[in-house]
Amino acid sequence: MSDEVVSRDDYVGERAFLMTFIFTSCTDECGTLVNMCRLVQEDAAAEGYDDDIAFLLMTFDPETDDAGALREYGREHGADVEAENWRFLRPETQDEALDLVNETFGAPVDVQPPQEGDHYDDGNESADGNESADTNETNASSDENHDAEDHGDDSGHGDGHADEGTTHYYMIFLVNEDGIVERSYPRAHTEIPTDVIDDVQTVVENDA
Repeated sequence: MSDEVVSRDDYVGERAFLMTFIFTSCTDECGTLVNMCRLVQEDAAAEGYDDDIAFLLMTFDPETDDAGALREYGREHGADVEAENWRFLRPETQDEALDLVNETFGAPVDVQPPQEGDHYDDGNESADGNESADTNETNASSDENHDAEDHGDDSGHGDGHADEGTTHYYMIFLVNEDGIVERSYPRAHTEIPTDVIDDVQTVVENDA
């Protein structure tokens, strides 16, 4: 992870990517999303297409998830976080993160006001070593997603889970080299990994 702005232009015309949204304090299925990406990463390394796919995992809790926390979270789930194709994205503020997730990607997230007894660290602004997500550039958006194949039942966009006041929907997008969403997995935590791997391989082959 490095202190740089990541834009969609970094990948369009270069490689396909998997994009998902997590936060490290999640006690439910965020780890499953990381594991899914990790399994694809391992297959890509084994099958020799690791230069043709990237993994972008964006936190919508940047006040808590500094670079160190994100890196450790990835390692805990077996990901090669030092690999060139693996990036955690950390917008500067929570509002920017929520705008990017809700409006740009169409993945619903809702943060409720803290209740008495909730613990938030509001003093952790930007940490060295994070990768910033440019809300104007990084936009494999829902507008491009109208022809994408949805996997599973996307009623309500999957299963939401309230965790520390945050409602999160477990989604992964598979975006091709041209920046078009080829597949969306609105219930990604229920997907069979080999099915996702097959989809990724197909998109990479079509991009070649």
